[in-house]
Order: sequence, then C-alpha cells, then structure tokens
Amino acid sequence: MKLFENTEEKMKEAMLSYPTPLGRDIKKRIPELINPPGASLLAIRYNTGNASNLTDIELNYLEASLKDLGIGLALCKDCGYFIVDPLKMKMDEEKLTNLTANEESTIAWVGLVRNAWDNGIAIASVDNYLEGFELKVYFKTQKLKKIFLKKS
Repeated sequence: MKLFENTEEKMKEAMLSYPTPLGRDIKKRIPELINPPGASLLAIRYNTGNASNLTDIELNYLEASLKDLGIGLALCKDCGYFIVDPLKMKMDEEKLTNLTANEESTIAWVGLVRNAWDNGIAIASVDNYLEGFELKVYFKTQKLKKIFLKKS
C-alpha cells in the first residue's frame, strides 16, 4: 500500500475504475463531440447499474459549475453521467470512431481521459450527495483539488 500517490495515479484510480462508460455510450454522441452544437457541455448518460437520479435542475447546476471551473471532462459514477466540454477536448472524428469500434469496451473512455490528461485539460470525478456534489479535480501540473458544490 502506498501512502503517497502522484496526481496521475489518483486520477486513473478515480476515472478508470468500474463502472465507466462503454464504447456505445460515446459512439452515439460522436457528431456532437466533433461538431458541438454550442458552447455548452454535453452530459451523456451511461448505464452504471445503480445510478441515482439527478433532477434536471441538479444536472444543469452541475454542468454550469463544471463550465465555470474550466473542467473539460467529468465522471459522476453514482449518477450515471459523464460530462464533456467538446470545445476543450477537440477530439478527432477518425480517432473517436476507431476507439468506439468495440461497443462493449471501455477503451473509448480511456482514450477520452488520456486525451484530456495529455492536453492539460482539467478532469473531475464527481460524487453526488444529498447536500451537494463533491468534486475531485485533477490537473496534470498541480495537486488534487477538492471542491464541494452545495445544492440549494
């Protein structure tokens, strides 16, 4: 057991451990990831098996908060959403298509996480609580940052 892990190891543990989105979850949204409809984030639902429900108001609040914090990729496992800022991510259509070829694999998700990390884009894991959202924000060049977003 390690007492101290670097930020990348912590990020991998949070973002790549089960359950994560599958190729099919990303494949159906490739057009929006390549040519975003606007300046908004994309909240994409995926099957976690035991997801808690977010109201539209809670989801909109989370999206707006992530946008304000400059986060390009977020994963909320207990809600069953991953949230992407396609303007920050700038993914290549051919690369995304290849990554999503196996619809049952998580390799496309790994590709999104790797793209964000390699390009210095902020990544967040999100835990949903009754009182609010706890974000663990990972930056390539900084220490882990924890943020609590209180629900009104």
